[in-house]
Amino acid sequence: MNRPFDVFSKRIVKLPEVFEYDVLPDKLRNQLVILFDRTIFRLAENLNIGGEVQGTIRHLVARIGEEHGLNSLDDSFVPVSGRANSPIEQLRNCIWREGEVGIVLDAVEWLCIAFLHFDRQYEFLKLKSSTEIATLNYRFRENGIGYEFNIDAKKIIRIDSTLLHQSSILPSLSLLTDPLYSTANSEFVIAFEDYKKGDYDDCAVKSCSAFESTLKVICTRKGWAFDPNKDTCSKLVEIVVKNGNLDSFLTEPFKLIGSIRNKLSAAHGGGTSQRVVTEEMARYCLNSTASAILYMVEATR
Repeated sequence: MNRPFDVFSKRIVKLPEVFEYDVLPDKLRNQLVILFDRTIFRLAENLNIGGEVQGTIRHLVARIGEEHGLNSLDDSFVPVSGRANSPIEQLRNCIWREGEVGIVLDAVEWLCIAFLHFDRQYEFLKLKSSTEIATLNYRFRENGIGYEFNIDAKKIIRIDSTLLHQSSILPSLSLLTDPLYSTANSEFVIAFEDYKKGDYDDCAVKSCSAFESTLKVICTRKGWAFDPNKDTCSKLVEIVVKNGNLDSFLTEPFKLIGSIRNKLSAAHGGGTSQRVVTEEMARYCLNSTASAILYMVEATR
């Protein structure tokens, strides 16, 4: 049987994207409403600043509606009462039902900005806006939606607009679609799924394992001797760097990927004290592994 002709149009279909951008699932919409119900919407009932919060929300609804040419944010729905819903109800309906993702994200972004403002202006209320926004970002991620609210920029950003995602994550996934790297590809994709679900322990294990699997494929493809059952990640790095005539100073940085896995992974034991793999560390493992895979595959072609 002849091998199918390898053309770009077929390859691009296979390239995996790890997040979606054009849809907001019902589960996420409900989670967003629940989050705002316990934060800024509840704050609107506060005896001290409730009036100010309500005024801000009215302003947000008017501005978002104006930007999108709407008289209200639930124009497409007929209120049971026959009159316009309150600004808070309009926002809740918008998040729940609005079909245009951009309008929903506008509402979410400005609600986050307003909540941050009130938290910083009224510190005595201890609103914990940073914690709540971290929860919001986790909700996006666990549902596979590629947006997050950046507190420093005070904006919702697309994950695929970040430099690392464009320059490391996606190119690595593209390289790993080669059938030779099927094991590494599976491990890396699972690592990303673990990250989205907040399973940071397994994310660290799988991402670093993907790097190790990639090194084994490189050795096999090049005919470089190695023991597939005994050689550790560190040993495999030494073999690839030496046989691939790569700069020797790269050896230790690449070995660090395996060392981090061994130190953090529950699979390798945490000693007398339990190690907690944080979101930041899991993200570092993903990004560093992606960069390492990309370099090793391209440098040994």
